[in-house]
Amino acid sequence: MRRPAALALVLVAPLLALVPGAVATADDDPAAAATRDLRADAEAGITLKRGEDGQVAFVGTPARGSVDNPEVAAGDSVAAAAREHLDRYGAALEPATGSTFARTGTVRTTSGVDLVRYQQAVDGVRVLGGQVVVALDDHRDLRSLTSAVSDTDVQAAAASVSAADAAATARAAVAGRGSSGAALTVTDLGRWLLDPAVVGLDLPGGVRTVRRFEVSDGASVRELVLVDDRTGVVVFKASMIADINRVVCDRLGLRGPETTCTTGIPGRTEGGASSPVAEVNNAYNFARETSDLYAAAAPPAYQDLTALLGVDVAGVKRLASTVRFCSDEAVGTPSVFVDDCPYPNAFWNGQQMFYGEGFAAADDVVAHEMTHGYTERTAGLFYWGQPGAINESMSDVIGEIVDHRNGSDDDSTWTIGEDLVDVGPNHVDYGPFRSMSDPAASPFHDPDSMTSSTYYPGPYDADGVHLNSGVGNKTAYLISQGTGGTSFNGQSFTGIDGTDAQLRKTAVLYLEAIPRLVAASDYADLASTLDQTCLDLVRAGTVRGATFTSADCVKVHQATLATALRSAPPTVVKPADASTACPVGTLKRVLYSSEDGTTASAMLRDPSPAGPVNDPDSVFAWYRDAAGYSFRNETWSVIDPPFSAANRLRVAAPVSLPAGQESFLSFRGWWVNDYVPPLLPGESADPLHPPGAHDGGTVEIVRAGDQVVPAAADWVNGPTELLNASPVSPDGALKAFTRSSHGWVGSRLDLTAFAGNQVQPQFTMRSDSIDGQIGWFLDDITVNTCDTVLRTPTGISVTGALNAVTVRWNGTGQQVSGFRLRVAGSARTWTVPASARSALLSGLVAPTSSVRVYLQAVNPGMSGSAETSKSINRGLITIVGRRVGSKVLLKGTVKAAGVTPVRGAAVRVERRSGARWILVKTVRTGAGGVWNATVVRRSKAVYRATYVGAPSLVGTSSTRSVRR
Repeated sequence: MRRPAALALVLVAPLLALVPGAVATADDDPAAAATRDLRADAEAGITLKRGEDGQVAFVGTPARGSVDNPEVAAGDSVAAAAREHLDRYGAALEPATGSTFARTGTVRTTSGVDLVRYQQAVDGVRVLGGQVVVALDDHRDLRSLTSAVSDTDVQAAAASVSAADAAATARAAVAGRGSSGAALTVTDLGRWLLDPAVVGLDLPGGVRTVRRFEVSDGASVRELVLVDDRTGVVVFKASMIADINRVVCDRLGLRGPETTCTTGIPGRTEGGASSPVAEVNNAYNFARETSDLYAAAAPPAYQDLTALLGVDVAGVKRLASTVRFCSDEAVGTPSVFVDDCPYPNAFWNGQQMFYGEGFAAADDVVAHEMTHGYTERTAGLFYWGQPGAINESMSDVIGEIVDHRNGSDDDSTWTIGEDLVDVGPNHVDYGPFRSMSDPAASPFHDPDSMTSSTYYPGPYDADGVHLNSGVGNKTAYLISQGTGGTSFNGQSFTGIDGTDAQLRKTAVLYLEAIPRLVAASDYADLASTLDQTCLDLVRAGTVRGATFTSADCVKVHQATLATALRSAPPTVVKPADASTACPVGTLKRVLYSSEDGTTASAMLRDPSPAGPVNDPDSVFAWYRDAAGYSFRNETWSVIDPPFSAANRLRVAAPVSLPAGQESFLSFRGWWVNDYVPPLLPGESADPLHPPGAHDGGTVEIVRAGDQVVPAAADWVNGPTELLNASPVSPDGALKAFTRSSHGWVGSRLDLTAFAGNQVQPQFTMRSDSIDGQIGWFLDDITVNTCDTVLRTPTGISVTGALNAVTVRWNGTGQQVSGFRLRVAGSARTWTVPASARSALLSGLVAPTSSVRVYLQAVNPGMSGSAETSKSINRGLITIVGRRVGSKVLLKGTVKAAGVTPVRGAAVRVERRSGARWILVKTVRTGAGGVWNATVVRRSKAVYRATYVGAPSLVGTSSTRSVRR
């Protein structure tokens, strides 16, 4: 709420309000200032959670507290109040420079909290997954902030690939999928900024702009495809269809095209008579029971599932379902069917529900699929990694609640799909296929906590969306039922539902929490969201027949501790990058680098076997990415195609390795390739796609025309797994880079055995004819040898002012061709001749605390000596002020590195006039580095103080602005 005008005489900065008692600090940046404001404006403290990247991902408040923004009044509109909160506190989330936030939706929740969702854009380009959800109470005070935003300052350069060409590439990336004769529709969703850190993917190439497409056949195929709009490369693709995990396969071979409820004669419509087909009645009845739960427990805006999920049938919105669905999706030549028939699955395809024969008989399955629609239309959780696992878990949670509410069978074990027994004409038992009370008892031994040894690290199952849903499922079970009188991972408590067989509290909690998530939320975000949602429900009193207490919220928090939602899974590990350094006593000399951008750095895409891959414009060929968005200049990539191929990339010109000394090939790789896990007991192998690694990358050394496969002993982080030989995978018995690397991995190959020869390193991506994952990306490809070390310069010293420093040094005592200098945090380098003993480095960016300069001696053909460095401290300045009558009293301090007082320093005091700053007076610091200035002015104005530095101290560019 807005504070009374009488209290307005506080110091105000452009991005920061200094409430009484708050003291400005010299190292405040906008994020620190906004965080300070949050803490100062909070009535009873705040909870602040950071993600793995260090950015603030969640800000929460206790049940009896909120954040009271002085610029917001209770009578403000929800939209206006949310914007004021975002303007005042948004910098705490550390969004990239040039970020704007567009409101995309507002919804009233069951607990009386209003949620306002914003989409981030940088330089006008929307950020994929970049979202903020602002939660407000009835007084328009801030209850919470949930965030996943990009903090990378990237110039969104103009696209060089047309939308039409990018769409054609997206279509090609999905070609071969879908029903026989069903055309693929490509929907252009516009230009987006892809920040791998935001979407939770270790994608190569860093931050870049992409064209976002949805490629669909209207039924069983719905793919997200991202195409780099400056190189035309498919940088990511993933299925958007949320389905139940396939457990049992039975291929009967009965096929037909997909049909939906928008075509043909419906089996049953609203209010109509029962159908003679049990499947039709099951889907019809269970859709009603699921809708009844949402009407009873969901936030008001989402209680009508027909309005939220319905499709247009003859001009009327209806919850559409197709039963006894059987897929005729096929790939390859000749075609190989992807799915069995009867279809052993069910899924939500973005428009409606589809059920294979018998699957509509399970009420938890029907509620599961409908909840996928709810999650997509609210939080929009990505369907990969942890967001996808949460997506699956939310569907299991609501499915199980519907199951309990029906009470038609024994639900004490909290299993999903227990009704899927004796299904279809072959009387197959498909379920149960997941246990929420004991995920480890599930067929795939799902993890029950983030610290579980069974947490699946990918890449199968979209990096474990079904497998790792066990973590979220166990959390929900514990929240509802507790630990049963025993201890689970050090926690012991009773559940919030007690003896309530309807599980009202858990239903309200989860249906309220889902819309608060953002697309890229991970399990740590879910933990914070569950905590905050419970606190808001306590504040609201009785909600939808459920009365939450503070003790309930303690239990919710204990459940998130028991499943370690805020921890990193121990199984998702990768090796440390191989060292690229030479042995002690030698110096690395680069013989070849893919990063030089010169003719000598060229790579050659060799002709491949007959097939589509020979097309130089094929999406499946090796691509060179020189978009400039990555900190690396060149990235080579090949998308794994759904057909048998061997794509080769070779260093174009032979590299001469010196005789008698060590040489190495180094590169960084990132890959996700097809892999079929080992068979479970009772499963039969697919003869075309048996267990094992089907796709992978290999490295060969071409010498005098011969391709030599390096020995395993010569590698650090080399290929470790044999490719699986099969009719569609001809490259068996070759060790390759397989499965998933979980991000960039640095590898090194010892080339000393080839000393005295000319060699051409070669990289080969080998693919079978089934599926097709993301593929292999290569970067920083170098060949180096190890020469005698140059000595490092000595006697380095640094002096300077704000944007320039002078560096002095002694010689090396060894012949050199020159010296190279650089400054920490800057990509710029300075080179001076061998005779130089000093250099002026100007045009520096104003430092935050100190300047560190690096100096290196160099010689022709060598990278130089080891770097030596020297730092110089920054002078930091503070400013505070208050009004006394017609005067404004300003004061502050100047300290070296914020610690040592600087006496006699000149301070410029300036007042803002429009877009200009006008000098008011210049003062000097006294004892303790303190300065004082008195300004006579009756009207309000904004002031700043600037310290410009001294020969032994780097100055600060400007300080906190104050308004008096």
